[in-house]
Amino acid sequence: MKNLRINYPIYLAFWISLLIIGTACEKKVEPRFPGNVYEADLYLPTLEELQLFYDEGYTIIDGDVLLLDIPGLENMEYLSNVTYIKGFINIWINEDLKTLKGLNNLDSIGGSFIIRENKNLEYFDDLNRLKSVGDFLYVYSNEKLLNLDGLGNLKFIKNALLIKENKSIININGLSNLQDVGDVIIIDRNESLANLNDLNNLLSVNRLWITNNQNLKSLSGFNSLQSVSKININENETFENLSGFNSLQAIGITDSLQIPHTKLLIFENDNLIELVGFSNLQYVAGDIRIIKNKNLMNLNGLGSLQSIYGTFLIDNSNITNLDAINNLQSVGFHFRLSNNDNLTSLDGLGILNSVEVDLIIESNNTLTDLCGIQNLLTIDGVGGSTLIDDNAYNPTVEDIINGDCSL
Repeated sequence: MKNLRINYPIYLAFWISLLIIGTACEKKVEPRFPGNVYEADLYLPTLEELQLFYDEGYTIIDGDVLLLDIPGLENMEYLSNVTYIKGFINIWINEDLKTLKGLNNLDSIGGSFIIRENKNLEYFDDLNRLKSVGDFLYVYSNEKLLNLDGLGNLKFIKNALLIKENKSIININGLSNLQDVGDVIIIDRNESLANLNDLNNLLSVNRLWITNNQNLKSLSGFNSLQSVSKININENETFENLSGFNSLQAIGITDSLQIPHTKLLIFENDNLIELVGFSNLQYVAGDIRIIKNKNLMNLNGLGSLQSIYGTFLIDNSNITNLDAINNLQSVGFHFRLSNNDNLTSLDGLGILNSVEVDLIIESNNTLTDLCGIQNLLTIDGVGGSTLIDDNAYNPTVEDIINGDCSL
C-alpha cells in the first residue's frame, strides 16, 4: 500500500498558551486491541489515499492522524474500521466536512481529539463507542456545529475539555456520561450556548473556566461535581444564577490536603442575581473573589461557608447586605470590602473571629453600620492592619470596640 505518512514529530503551533502539550512517548508499544495495525502516522492524506487506507481494512493506527484541508471530505467513512488511535486525531479546516459519521467503531484515543475550524460541520455524531480520550478534547471554531450528540459513552478525558468559539452550538448534549477530566474544562465564547445541563455526571475536574458565553443563563449541570480546585465564571452577559454545584462542599481540598493557588472567581457577569448553587460550600483553600457583578444584590447561596484560606474580596455595586455569610469564621489572608455602593451594614459577620492579614473596608458609599465586625476587633482577630476609609461612616477600631459602630 502507498505510504501515507511523513514520519517525524508534529508540533501543533496553534495550541492555546493555556495548555502545555506533553510529547508522545517514542518507545513503541503493542496496541491494546487485536486487529489490523497501521504502523505509521496518517499524516495529510489525500482523499485517494484515505480510500486506500479504508480498502486495506486497518482497525488500529499506531500513530497520529492529521486530516487537514482535504477537498471532498464530507464524512469519516474512510476511518469506519478504526477502533483505536494510539496518538492524536486532528480534523482541521475541512470545508466540505458536514458530519463525523464513520467513527462509529472508535473506542479509544490515546492522545488528543481535535476538531477545529471545519466551517460546515453540523453533526458530532456516530461516536457512541468512544469511552476515553488520552490527552484533551478540543472543539474550536466550527461555525455550524449545533451540539456534541454522539459522545454519549465518553467517561474520561485525561487532561482537558475545550469548547471554544463555536458560534452555533446551543448545548453540549452528548457529554451526559462524562465523569472525570484530569485538568481543565474551558467553555469560552460560544455565543449561542444556552445551558450546560448535560454535565450532571461530572465528578471531578481540576480547573473549570466558563467565560464569555453571551447567552448562557445558568450553570445547572454540575450537580454531581465533588472535586475542583479553581472555578472561574467570567463575563457571561446573560448569566442569572449559579444553580448546579449542590454537591460541592470544598474547593481545593482533597482528602484533607489543601491544593495551592485555589480560587473561586465570579467576575463581570452583568445579569447575575444570586449564588444559590454553592449552598453546601463550606471551605475554600484559596481565594474567593466576587467582583463587578452589577446586578448581584446579596450573597445568598454562601450560607454554609465557614473558612476561606486565602483572600476574600467583595466588590459589587448593587450588593445591599452580607447576611448570607453568617457562618463565616475565618479568612486566611486579606478580607476586602470595597466599592459596594449599596451596602449599608456588616451584619452577617458576627461570628467571624480571624482575618490572618489585613481587613480593608473602603469606598462603600452607603455603609453606616459596622457593628458586624465588633467581635472580630474586640478579640484582636485581625493579624495585620485594619483600614476603614471613604465609607459613609468611618469609625476607628477603638470606636467599634467601644460600641460606637453605627450612625
